[in-house]
Amino acid sequence: MTMRVALAAFALLVSVPATAAAPSRWEVSAAERPAIEAVIEKFRLAIIAKDGPALSDLLINSRIVFNQLADQAGIDEARKADRHYDGLGNSGFSGFARAVTGAKVPIEERFYNVRIEQDGPLALVTFDFDYLEDGKVENRGLEHWMLRKIDGTWKIFSVVWTSRGN
Repeated sequence: MTMRVALAAFALLVSVPATAAAPSRWEVSAAERPAIEAVIEKFRLAIIAKDGPALSDLLINSRIVFNQLADQAGIDEARKADRHYDGLGNSGFSGFARAVTGAKVPIEERFYNVRIEQDGPLALVTFDFDYLEDGKVENRGLEHWMLRKIDGTWKIFSVVWTSRGN
C-alpha cells in the first residue's frame, strides 16, 4: 500500500465518526420550544375532536404541502393507471380535514420521539406516529413538519409522512 493510500484511508477513518457524531447546531431555543410544542398538542387534540377548522387554524394556509408518501409498491400499482404518478398523495390538507371531520369512530394520532430543530423563524419537527381508529392502530410511520413563525405565531407550512399498515 502506498503512503498516499494509507494517509487517505486514515483520514477517512478519522473523519467519518466525528462527522456522524456531531450534534445539530439547530437546537430549538428555550423560549420557542413551548410555543412549537403547543402547535403539536393542538394538532393532536384537533384530530381527537374531529375539528377541521381547529386544524386549519394551525396552518399558514390550506394549500400547503400536505402529503403521504407512497411506498414503491403503491407507486407501481398507481402507475398502472397513471404512468407519471410520483407517490405523493393528492388530496392535500382539505382531503385530510374531510377525513378527520367525517370519521365515524374515535380517531387519534400519537406522537413519539419528537425532535424539534429551529433557526430563527424556521422550525423542523420530526416524529414517529401511530394513527388509531376506534382504539386500534391502523397505521404508523415517520412524519415531518416545517413551521414558520409569522406575526409572532408558529404556523405549519408543510406536512409529509410515510404510512405503514399495522
